[in-house]
Amino acid sequence: MALVLSLLSLSAVATADPLEALSVTAEDGRLSLEAANAPLDRVLIRIGEAIGARVVIETAADDDLARARIDTSFSGIPVIAALRRLIGGRQYVVTYGSAGVDEVRVYTEGRTGSRELTSADPTTRSGSGTTPAEPAGDDAAAVARLRQTALNGPDASARAEALDELSNSQDAKLVGETFAQVLARERDSRVLQTLFEVAAQQQDRVPLEALRTFAASDRDGTPRAQAVEMLADRAGNNPATRTLLRSLAANDVSLQVREAAKTALGNLEESPPGSASPGSDTATPAPRPGER
Repeated sequence: MALVLSLLSLSAVATADPLEALSVTAEDGRLSLEAANAPLDRVLIRIGEAIGARVVIETAADDDLARARIDTSFSGIPVIAALRRLIGGRQYVVTYGSAGVDEVRVYTEGRTGSRELTSADPTTRSGSGTTPAEPAGDDAAAVARLRQTALNGPDASARAEALDELSNSQDAKLVGETFAQVLARERDSRVLQTLFEVAAQQQDRVPLEALRTFAASDRDGTPRAQAVEMLADRAGNNPATRTLLRSLAANDVSLQVREAAKTALGNLEESPPGSASPGSDTATPAPRPGER
């Protein structure tokens, strides 16, 4: 009997959940985190408290965020980069106030109610007054270092983080040139994914010619399909872009790229004449009175 009880006790120990550990600190718009087996909802609460932001989740996401476990650590990375890394492929929105990040909202389909995870009393938020880091042209040396790392860093994760942080710069020309060079030389899928994530919010900074060249290159199909989607958003009536899309739809070796190009062409055909997205090469001008 004693042997049986001992075996049961050992089994219980072996199947017990690993101990949880969580530490979050914020300083000058950057987060440091150490987490072991920590529920994602609890991680988000601690981050909200550290940066002085509300964390609101759709009730339909409750179970997912409670079950998801975080085992990672990082030090001194921008808040937005940290959130992207932790929340992963889930849908979320970040809004800003006068003191920086004001709210982080995680949702699924946006059809159910929501609730705030953090305290409703802003005085209990330990990080109030934290401002987001902005390498934005304020420190030329820092921007230069980020650009150098994004283009030439030996570690792909470091290149991706540098690119993410550099995208906050107010120097649109420098960011655009960096985006173009990354498209020309980068082969790592993580870095390219980061580029398209940040570029989606500032498409006018990505040179169209660089996008066209990348979309027609020999890189993997997934990032090239993303380039095609971005090209479609900015195609307007530009003949070079439309010609490329037709060629990709008919002849590209990647099914993903062919399908993305076909979808893009279909959407462009449905667009009213003369319409163009911001940042497109050209747009057909509306006829003046009396012209047809």
